[in-house]
Amino acid sequence: MKTFKPYFGMPIWPGYYSWNLLNQAGIKLPPVPVEPIAEQLHLKVRYFPPSMHLDLDPDEEHLAPPRPPAGAPLFDDSPYWKQKTVVELPGKKSKRLDGLLRSGTVWLDGEKPFGRQRMTFGHECGHDVIPGHKGLSYLEHGCLIDPDLTNKFEREANAFGANLLMPAPWFFEDAHSVGISLDSIELLARHYQTSLEATAIQYVRFNLHPCAILIAEPNPDFPLNTWDYPVIIRYSMRNRAFQDYIAPGTEIPHGTPLVSVSITKTSIKCKVTGWELGLRVDRRYLLDCKPWGTGGDVIALVWQIPEGEQGRLFRIQNHIYGSGSYGSGLLVATKNIEKVPVGLTI
Repeated sequence: MKTFKPYFGMPIWPGYYSWNLLNQAGIKLPPVPVEPIAEQLHLKVRYFPPSMHLDLDPDEEHLAPPRPPAGAPLFDDSPYWKQKTVVELPGKKSKRLDGLLRSGTVWLDGEKPFGRQRMTFGHECGHDVIPGHKGLSYLEHGCLIDPDLTNKFEREANAFGANLLMPAPWFFEDAHSVGISLDSIELLARHYQTSLEATAIQYVRFNLHPCAILIAEPNPDFPLNTWDYPVIIRYSMRNRAFQDYIAPGTEIPHGTPLVSVSITKTSIKCKVTGWELGLRVDRRYLLDCKPWGTGGDVIALVWQIPEGEQGRLFRIQNHIYGSGSYGSGLLVATKNIEKVPVGLTI
């Protein structure tokens, strides 16, 4: 694939470059295979096990083995124990590295879920393709694909990866062939072989109904045996039709569905008021929330019933994205979906 350098008037939407890459690789239907993408970009794919890597202080380097054990991957010519795999974020939890792009090789965390590995692969491909990303020094230290990071290059790479694995012309049609619920998002995630979190964000972004996705977590400052705010919003993503912004750090009070799901690990679908989401009390929403992971986190889909001109907007959007042109057959295809494999094969 031709490598682009920054130029005046270049497209700024990462989806433009991911769609060109799909066409050049000859990929016409989901799920997008990674082998032809890597071949098109002349990239190798390797894996690293973070649990095998050491992070020693400089005064402890004499304790490190002179060479890595047999089978341990090398990021470069330096000893493997010098590669940090845990990222310290100011004011946030420390997080494990998702992947990095170095010397024509995409390194992926082999212990992350399969869908997360695919999203990381797409993210690193974005750094290789998008003009202005080549040669960024911080790429040598690795990337996180968290959607709440504010780094401009990371956000562009996230968007590239999402549109590479869930292209707008396909995803728009598929997202509107199923209902509005987390079950529908899980169906799409299996169809595109992407993580539930990334699929939910793309689902909200391309949905014509006013909706948002929330990720909530236990409040670290919550006093035990009190009736304060046991859950806070980690981040939220909304589409343009959704009027209200649910800010990160919003505290959620006792007796609300998000708190109940966090404590009981049981899914809930219900109608809620704005107060239950940290918004105005006169607001009314539909809420679908499920346990997320094992630490009390919650993923939730919030939406409003469409009214007025929603049907007209849907027809306009069909024309823009060419809905109906690629014939995914989502509802038929998903009946025969096999269990997702454990790891990527390149």
